Amino acid sequence: MIGHIKIGVKEGTSPIGLSWALDPTCGWGNYGTQICLHSAQSNLTAIPLGGALEDRLTKLQQTLLTSNINISRKIQAARAEKSLGLLKFDFPVLHAMDHRMAASQNFRGETNIGLIFFEGSRLSAEAIESAKQFEFIVAGSNWNAQVMREQGIENVETIVQGIDPTLCHPAPRSGLFGDRFVVFSGGKLEHRKGQDIVVAAFRAFCREHPDALLVCSWHNHWPRLMQSIGQAGHVSGPPPADQNGKIYIQQWLESNGIPRQNVLDMGLVPNHMMAGIMREADVAVFPNRAEGGTNLVAMECMASGVPSIIAANTGQLDLIDQSADGQHCLILEDQSPVESSPGFSGTEGWGESDPVELLDKLEYAYQNRDKLPQIGASAAQFMQKWTWQNQIHALNDSLSKIGCLVG
Repeated sequence: MIGHIKIGVKEGTSPIGLSWALDPTCGWGNYGTQICLHSAQSNLTAIPLGGALEDRLTKLQQTLLTSNINISRKIQAARAEKSLGLLKFDFPVLHAMDHRMAASQNFRGETNIGLIFFEGSRLSAEAIESAKQFEFIVAGSNWNAQVMREQGIENVETIVQGIDPTLCHPAPRSGLFGDRFVVFSGGKLEHRKGQDIVVAAFRAFCREHPDALLVCSWHNHWPRLMQSIGQAGHVSGPPPADQNGKIYIQQWLESNGIPRQNVLDMGLVPNHMMAGIMREADVAVFPNRAEGGTNLVAMECMASGVPSIIAANTGQLDLIDQSADGQHCLILEDQSPVESSPGFSGTEGWGESDPVELLDKLEYAYQNRDKLPQIGASAAQFMQKWTWQNQIHALNDSLSKIGCLVG
């Protein structure tokens, strides 16, 4: 059954819906949280139509978003009471899109705007046709926008994600790791993210430098994505996981040749707690094979002043931005084609980083620690243009210009 719902919001503001749930522990959920928090500055009330995992929000976020979440609860209650399927609203709805370019099956707005991050480089005819239902599409990187335009989708603009400068900024370390050389690696464990390349490089690195420590935050909410981690032959995988979703990273790394004393597995960490962990690192590594966005974890490391080693491919090219003044990251330039990756339709534009080049970059960082603070400072300065406040303002400004919003 199709339902039509009208809602009331605070006087002087206009509603805009989000088709997904708020959850700061995953990419989309964090994006939605930031849209809800910062849209108020544009006189908009952003409503998470998919609800919110409130226990994962900070107390401050819960307080600031009380009204947004209460409206969402009322919508969900009405939907359940009347056994409604598709809900239609008289205000714009933002849709979290994937490579199929499909809108939410649960919600439709007066106007419908797609937000997209995708990695498969070949779009199906069905996806291209489906994209036509959106008045406007926001791509998370210039690479994503280019891929869409090359395949006939023109109503697209690039607006990258942001960082929270109140969390991600340079600050003193705790010093709890002493003189150890700390390497940070983040992102959900899967072939696309390239953690197997990290393992191959760090395995050799810690043999030469027993003081090295790999701090990893690789939790994956979707364990099936881990199954192809051994595809390139760098590791035997995937890691074991129990029925509750706990992934035994440290045990897996030990079986792949990295001693237990050289690893610290952080497990699942809420987004607001990540910066304090990142800042303990001497260097962060991102040999990701593909990013539809600009690699939010890398952005947060850079904003926190952590020198980062980043693969020159796909959406990460926006982050590297070799036209920028000053050296703000170390670049993995040797990018071989990736023949395939399970679950992705096309890997044109992807890049296979060489573990030897990553090892060389780690060695450079180890031997030139006096140069790392300047690289980190340049990175933090570079990231100041990409705060969440700026990026959500840019999103709402673009939607206003095309008549989707009246804020």
